[in-house]
Amino acid sequence: MMRALQFEEVGLPAHVLKLVELPKPELGPGEVRLRMRLRPINPSDLLQVKGVYGRRPALPAVAGLEGLGVVDALGPGVAEFALGQRVVPMGGQGTWAEYLVSSVENLVAIPDGLADEAAAQVIVNPLTAWILAVEELRLGEGAWLVQTAAGSSVGRCLIQIAQLRAFRTLNLVRRPEEVQELLDLGGAAVLC
Repeated sequence: MMRALQFEEVGLPAHVLKLVELPKPELGPGEVRLRMRLRPINPSDLLQVKGVYGRRPALPAVAGLEGLGVVDALGPGVAEFALGQRVVPMGGQGTWAEYLVSSVENLVAIPDGLADEAAAQVIVNPLTAWILAVEELRLGEGAWLVQTAAGSSVGRCLIQIAQLRAFRTLNLVRRPEEVQELLDLGGAAVLC
C-alpha cells in the first residue's frame, strides 16, 4: 500500500484533497516504478485540483504534476534505468503519491551534480519561463523584461534565459539579500 493525496471532485484544494491509502502501482512492459522523493507545489497543481487548469484528469485522481523520484522497480524489458537512479517524470500525473509508475519514454535521468530540490522543479518552472519569454513575448537581443518576484524559481529561470537570448532583465525583489544573488546570476539590474 502507499499514501497519496487524491481528489474525487474539483474544488478548493483544502476541501477536496484527501490523504488516502492506495495499492502500490504495478508495472507493465517498458515501465518504471518510482519512489517519489520530492514533489513541489505549483500553481498549475492547485489550478488542476480546482478544475480550471487546461488538463483535467479522470477522477478520482492523485494530484501533482512534477517531482523527483528514485527508481524502485523495473518492468519487463527496461534496460535504460537502474534501481536507485534519480529521475524526473515528464507529464506525470499523480506525483503527490509515495509511488508513481511511468513509461521509460517519459523519464529524464538526473545528473549527480544537480541537487534534488532543483531537479524536482526542472519541468514546470523552466518551461513556464521559456514559453513566456520566447514564445509569448518573443524577447531577443536588446530587449528588456521587467519582472516582479524575480527571486522566484520562474524569475531565476527568466534571468538565465535572458543570458541565452541576449535580452536584459530588470528584477524586482522584496528581500535585500536577493539583490546580489540575482546580479551574480546575470540580472542586468535588481531593485529591492
